[in-house]
Amino acid sequence: MKVALVWPNITTLGVDSKYYNAQAFGLARELSKLGHEVVILTSDLFMDKDLKTTKSSRVYARSYDNFNIVYMPGYASQRYPLMPNLFKELTKFNPDVVQSAEDISPATLISLMYSKLKGAPLLVYQGIYEHAVSSPFIS
Repeated sequence: MKVALVWPNITTLGVDSKYYNAQAFGLARELSKLGHEVVILTSDLFMDKDLKTTKSSRVYARSYDNFNIVYMPGYASQRYPLMPNLFKELTKFNPDVVQSAEDISPATLISLMYSKLKGAPLLVYQGIYEHAVSSPFIS
């Protein structure tokens, strides 16, 4: 199964002391161990400066453990960034399941649109609640 994890605020440090990173990287690692093809789709707002060259429409992908991370330009807000390339990247990966990490972000809205158009279930996770949230109205 192909799983897209839409987490807008991932750094390039991998699993470190940052709560958000540990969750995203841990989830991707465990899903890939189960044999799923996994990609994390995120903004470039928290990329290490040595990896970030210029602010452009460039998408930067990297392999980590047994999954990929795609960093795309993020604009407007570090908390809820706009990621204009997100729908394109979702379409390119063509996931069977989409999981979004922020319930009120523009990224979740784009994930919902993709989910509705492609018929892929959408799971929404909000770290503030510290548990997965899903709804029969979303998938």
